[in-house]
Amino acid sequence: MTSVLNFVILLLALSAFVVAIYFAIRAFRYKGQSAKATYNVGQVEARRSMQVDFIRAGAAFLVGLIMLGVIGWLNPFGGDVPDDQNGIIETEASPVFTAVPTTAVPSPLPTNTADQPAIIEPAITATAVPLPPTPTPLLPATETAVPLPTDTPQPTTATVQSGVGVWLRAIPSTEGEQIEWLLDGTILELLPGLESADDLDWQQVRAPSGSEG
Repeated sequence: MTSVLNFVILLLALSAFVVAIYFAIRAFRYKGQSAKATYNVGQVEARRSMQVDFIRAGAAFLVGLIMLGVIGWLNPFGGDVPDDQNGIIETEASPVFTAVPTTAVPSPLPTNTADQPAIIEPAITATAVPLPPTPTPLLPATETAVPLPTDTPQPTTATVQSGVGVWLRAIPSTEGEQIEWLLDGTILELLPGLESADDLDWQQVRAPSGSEG
């Protein structure tokens, strides 16, 4: 764990030194620009940038030194001494073999089978018995519903019978806007609207042209 921490801190210290070198180089570049600047404003800006970069370089260099000091504090001289230098030598344990006595198993004695009569067992033969055929189930007949014809409602109509014709007006009034002149004998579709105005009954209708009034 300590070695990993030392490696990380060392990387941070090296990064700080690299940053310090970068800002120092840029500060010297600003110093050259301030000397070449023609106007006072350019010189002042270059000097200010140079001073800021020098401060940043010094801070980064100081951080790198602090990181190196932390590494030295975590690893004092003589602190991590290998065990073999302290006189302690680790030896790997060698395996110990123990002799285990084995027990001899007596082998079976030969048996004389010449005097024993031979026994013959009858052979059993399996005979396949045919199974009766499985009856096929019959599906019941289903009745198919036949859709009945439906009566389509016919719209209620009326015929213009005034001798000369009538005006189709937008509102139920003799002063209403005249939409269309309906000749005598024109068949109109009656709509639900029915009102009374100007001592007359006004029926809402739809003309063959599609106009309503």
